[in-house]
Amino acid sequence: MKKPRPVFLFLLTPICLLSCGGNSIPKPLVVLDMGTMVGTQAEDEVNAHSQMQAITYAELASKVEDKCNFLFLLKGSDDLCQCWADFHNKCLAPYVKAKHLLVYWMDLDSFEKEKEHYDVPRYANHDTLAVFENGKVVASRNNQQDEAWGKDPFLFNAWMAEVVATPKVYQVSQAQLDALYEGTSPTGENVSRPSIYYFRGTCPDCSYLTTHDLRDYFASRTTTAERLYAFDADEWKRDGIDYPTQKINYGLAQTETNPLGYGEGAFPTILSFIPNHGEKISSIDQMGVFYNEKIDNDVISNSYFTETRIADPEAGLGGALSYALSVNPNILEGQKAGEGNTKHDRLHSLTYPLVKALLDEIL
Repeated sequence: MKKPRPVFLFLLTPICLLSCGGNSIPKPLVVLDMGTMVGTQAEDEVNAHSQMQAITYAELASKVEDKCNFLFLLKGSDDLCQCWADFHNKCLAPYVKAKHLLVYWMDLDSFEKEKEHYDVPRYANHDTLAVFENGKVVASRNNQQDEAWGKDPFLFNAWMAEVVATPKVYQVSQAQLDALYEGTSPTGENVSRPSIYYFRGTCPDCSYLTTHDLRDYFASRTTTAERLYAFDADEWKRDGIDYPTQKINYGLAQTETNPLGYGEGAFPTILSFIPNHGEKISSIDQMGVFYNEKIDNDVISNSYFTETRIADPEAGLGGALSYALSVNPNILEGQKAGEGNTKHDRLHSLTYPLVKALLDEIL
């Protein structure tokens, strides 16, 4: 295939030297905020758009603003182009399936219309894979500059292994989520106490938990006995499912029969459960809701962690909030908020010990 001219030529700045070439190897490896079990099973078909998740420019901008760690594919080739088939079918898709990586992608033509391009190299009719760390491109490669990398799985795999570390949190689909409540993992094994991170991709509280608490936790704990699965509850809205009812059904909302829920159902929620024939609420083993506090006059006026909830017989000693008993303070309502420029920063010193205690218990 004849190489077309680049969409534009970069100035030879230090940023370009970091992000444009094949020698851009960040140290240490970038730990992606999230992987995925969706489309990455051995039986999942490989086709032109498989093993990737489409993203809008607004969603990309949000990830950059939230300083996320993620993979971004700028797709420039036509689906019928041989260079795309070689790159995707031979290199990208098999590696993604093997490592359960989450790759966000966007079409080059749409991306090119935007004013800000975040230092992602762009070449007409060619594909660029960029690695974002803390919302900035720290490594990239494309099959215009390096055809061998885009054709040879050995070269592709070697580069990926030098750049990206295995993620610790894995997104699941609705079907995979329900299977976990039946005691079956996405890869088919039996699981006795799976753990779920209920989040929303559009939720700032969730973004903060992911990029601060979870990232810090897994940076200090490189091995865990169990995976932390994640479900994006925005999927319920996108699929037109009864959103309020789902939050009740999955134990996120507080009801007369479920003291563990919080309000009408809040995110982010992390919980573990012991599978009980698909039952949701009755299966809950440990649970916490984070960064949903309200601060009035420097004092936390609302929180999931209240004296009433922790004292509840279903939640307290030996119950679903037993992990909190090792943390002081474990009742956040009434506590003075810390210093910081944002609400999240002001809550972090009080919240992270509870997040860590929960994860230590369930993973």
